[in-house]
Amino acid sequence: MYTIEELERYDYFKELLKDNKIEYLLDSLTGVIQRQYMIEFVKHLIDNKIEFTMAILDLDSFKQINDNYGHDVGDIVLVDVANSLKEYIGDQGILGRYGGDEFIFIYFGPSDYDSIHDFYATIYDNKKILRKIVKTPSVSLFITGTIGSSSYPKDATDYDTLFKLSDKTLYRGKQKGRNCFIIYVKEKHEHLVIENIRPLDLFDAFVHLKRTFDTNLSVKNKIITSTSYLTSEMRINKILFLSKENDKLFDLVTNKVIGQIDFQKDKKMIKIIEEKSNFHASLRDEIYQVAPSLCTSLDKLNIQSVLIIKIDIFGKNYGYIMYAEERGARIWESQEKAILSIFSRFIAEAFYTNSSN
Repeated sequence: MYTIEELERYDYFKELLKDNKIEYLLDSLTGVIQRQYMIEFVKHLIDNKIEFTMAILDLDSFKQINDNYGHDVGDIVLVDVANSLKEYIGDQGILGRYGGDEFIFIYFGPSDYDSIHDFYATIYDNKKILRKIVKTPSVSLFITGTIGSSSYPKDATDYDTLFKLSDKTLYRGKQKGRNCFIIYVKEKHEHLVIENIRPLDLFDAFVHLKRTFDTNLSVKNKIITSTSYLTSEMRINKILFLSKENDKLFDLVTNKVIGQIDFQKDKKMIKIIEEKSNFHASLRDEIYQVAPSLCTSLDKLNIQSVLIIKIDIFGKNYGYIMYAEERGARIWESQEKAILSIFSRFIAEAFYTNSSN
């Protein structure tokens, strides 16, 4: 929780505290600055031409935490992240809660790309703020988040534009798989439109995939067309197929063999897939622990994160489809798993229908 001494370092808060108790300015749960005062503080900095960088942090998969474990557990996570982030920022900036599982914070350090990059990288790499286990009385949770960021006056000279740029880069980070930070760079992000980078809608994806598989295309072309759609919409680097018949690993777009798998060496992974119908890992070492043979093939492709789903129907197993990502620590959201499971099911139905004709 912020103290009067900490806030009085800033003229804006010092003036507010003359007529208001500090509790009036703070979020009742986390003890950081309330949304309205954080926004007004940012506008104050702009009015006084004080340079700063603004970041929006959104915790990944937070709704699932509340839905599965209750809001009490969710509150513990929010307080933990707020406390650790506030401590890390220290006198280099100030932290506020924007709402729900979103935080907004200001960094007064140098605004060049490398300096901002190093400041954010520590948030992820020291395992004290994000990419860490938060223990609660009922469950231990691995917590990650996505950050979008822009700077005043380098990127924008008013609050509304600055917020839109940070929000835009935040959504870009979510689109790339979450668990990362994106710093606004005009040359890269100027023409991004938020509506075009929001997460793929489950219903829209279902309709598109169903229409593709309902066409008269060959099974191969149905898969290639759908794969192209998913890689572009979900920003998945590669979609691979692990054949149950010949132990080969194929690239579904090029239809080329890119590896050979030893199912006996990888039996731990196969057992997990058979029990749960999927296996996902966000780090290379996680893959190696259960599938050393597969890991050897993936290393050649620089793949670090995977989601693998069984392709089966009516007791017949045709193999496994693998969604692969070069960037480590990608978070596979439930909605993404649902979309990719639908795709896998359509492939199984196409294989079954083709073999029955």
